[in-house]
Formats: sequence, structure tokens, C-alpha cells
Amino acid sequence: MYISQIVWILNDLNILLVGVKQDGLVHISELANRFVSDPAEIVKLHQHVKVKVLEVDIARKRIAFSMKQAE
Repeated sequence: MYISQIVWILNDLNILLVGVKQDGLVHISELANRFVSDPAEIVKLHQHVKVKVLEVDIARKRIAFSMKQAE
């Protein structure tokens, strides 16, 4: 598990987290163990959250995180 900071809410489906060397995304389905229609229900800009790394795509330089699996 890692602690990361929310730096941008990209749209209704993704939020951007700042990483050490590479930023990553949390899909709305990975925010909580319940239905979330708006990420603002769960997180706020600049909030620090616990995340778990789900996938690292080196070729596309993307990291997928989960907040619900880090609970």
C-alpha cells in the first residue's frame, strides 16, 4: 500500500494520483466497496489517500490504482 495525493479529478470515471516517478489513475469502480456516481462523494482535491497498485503498463507509462483494495 502507498499513500498518494489526489491532484486532479479528470472526469466522472477517473481521478489522478501523484506518484513518486509516475502519476496514475483510480477508476471510479475502484474508489469504494459501494456504488459511487460522483468521485466527489469519496475524495477531495489534494486529499491524501491509501492506494494499492493494480497494474503497471510500462509501454503506455500508466499505473492503475485501487482505493477500495487498500482498505
